Amino acid sequence: MFTGLLTIAVLLPLVAAVLILLFGRNGRAVRFFAAAVSVVEFLLTLFIFLNYDTSEGAEQFQMVDRIVDWIPIESFEVQ
Repeated sequence: MFTGLLTIAVLLPLVAAVLILLFGRNGRAVRFFAAAVSVVEFLLTLFIFLNYDTSEGAEQFQMVDRIVDWIPIESFEVQ
């Protein structure tokens, strides 16, 4: 199951950095955009943290983004 939360949390700062390059020298827009992305990133990681199940018997790996057979070579068995 692909929830995408961890992938988004990891890639959001990278995508934001690339987008900031497109702003040019408009310092005010860059600061506003960077602050907005920081708030979104914080809220996303807070949501992930608060939804982590620490109870007895919970799965060890949670919120895993799994893409089955993304490398189509049978002998590698990569997921």
